[in-house]
Amino acid sequence: MYSVSPSDVERYHLRLLLLYTPGACSCDDLKTVDGQVCQTFMEAAKRRGLLCDDTEYERCMSEAVIFRMPQQLRTLFCVILLYCNPTRPVDLWNSFKAHMAEDFMQPVDSETAEAMEFYAIDAKLKEQGRSCSDFDIPSPTSVPYSFESKIINKEEELRMGQEMYAMLNQDQRSIADTILASHRTQSTTTADSCFFTDGPGGQGIYVMTVAWTGIAASLLPEGRTVHSRFKLPVPILKTSTSSIRPNNEAPMAPCYALNAVDILLRDIMNIDAPFGGKIMILGGDFRQVLPVIRLANRSELIAASLKSSNLWPYFKVIHLHQNMRTGPGEEEFSKSLIKLGNGELTSNEDDEIELPSSYVPTLCNRTILCPKNEHSLLVNEEALQRLPETEKTYTSVDEVECEDGDDITNYPTEVLNSRTPSGMPPHKLKLKIGAIVMLLRNLDVHQGLCNGI
Repeated sequence: MYSVSPSDVERYHLRLLLLYTPGACSCDDLKTVDGQVCQTFMEAAKRRGLLCDDTEYERCMSEAVIFRMPQQLRTLFCVILLYCNPTRPVDLWNSFKAHMAEDFMQPVDSETAEAMEFYAIDAKLKEQGRSCSDFDIPSPTSVPYSFESKIINKEEELRMGQEMYAMLNQDQRSIADTILASHRTQSTTTADSCFFTDGPGGQGIYVMTVAWTGIAASLLPEGRTVHSRFKLPVPILKTSTSSIRPNNEAPMAPCYALNAVDILLRDIMNIDAPFGGKIMILGGDFRQVLPVIRLANRSELIAASLKSSNLWPYFKVIHLHQNMRTGPGEEEFSKSLIKLGNGELTSNEDDEIELPSSYVPTLCNRTILCPKNEHSLLVNEEALQRLPETEKTYTSVDEVECEDGDDITNYPTEVLNSRTPSGMPPHKLKLKIGAIVMLLRNLDVHQGLCNGI
């Protein structure tokens, strides 16, 4: 099939429809979508979801209105604003603001309900470093009381703190006492204000507020990722700085991420001391996962580790010993995990470690491993066909970004659609109710919608 330049609008969209309209026998067949004949091929392509415009987001919201609650609609609206870059966000707001405010309508008038809806959406956007003003959504004139600045109840916070302190084991209480004592005597020298809690899995270090990955952050109260909290760039490099303190699973972070936070806090506090004189608490286990660096060898991984940072000497390492997840009679399992992490278990000539059969869950009999992504796609397709629900197909809109518009003709649409880059879904994503999907980015950490889940 001959290629057509996008500048030849109707012929380009005619060609696009021919690729994705099976059984068409005439131009009217190509222009017919859901029983309606469109005026142009471009309009038909838009209605079929073959072009990148706001129609897809309007259809998404319209479908969600039927069976989703207003709070869920507001979350979906924020996801569209943050990750889909709609061309007319205000039009999307005007079309669906009444539906998104329905749960606020009962006790108040429509104007106040719309204001409450606005501030609810604005608060969710601010969690990701954006706001409604970034999308030209007009601000209401009045501020409803329920969305004013949060007031901290000191008595309630003290009561909760005392209850949590009473639940700490001996190791945890020793760490808490050490850090609290440092806080009371804190100075800008930071000689005793940087801590690293070394805790293997299950030993109860989840008392922090940020983490390196979205999955880890979802385990924490009010958890956020380091990139989100400190506005670290993606990807982060040795020369990166933050555009704006405790950190869980810190060993996964490269040393230059810690350096970026250090530069940020020095600038904010205007104090030339590590982390601007603030108390810094890190936690994690170097036995588990080190920074993930593409094609890196062992020496490169060690060089990127936090222990290679020039800031590491400031940290006081405090150890946790009691495993909070194991029950009576499981002490041997806990000890074997420590030995495994320390490299103390014996291995065979192939550097393999034999585990007792009691350690291996039955999941090993139900896991399918594939050497290549293309093989896993075939297995997923077979598993999908076994589900009884009706199948729906979602097609991607693939485009070439280049400065010279003439180069676009060298990349026909069907060629782009035929590619499935590693870590990306296929051009035709087929789904059924009950199908297992995995997110490719952190959409909402508080709701557990994280990369890899």
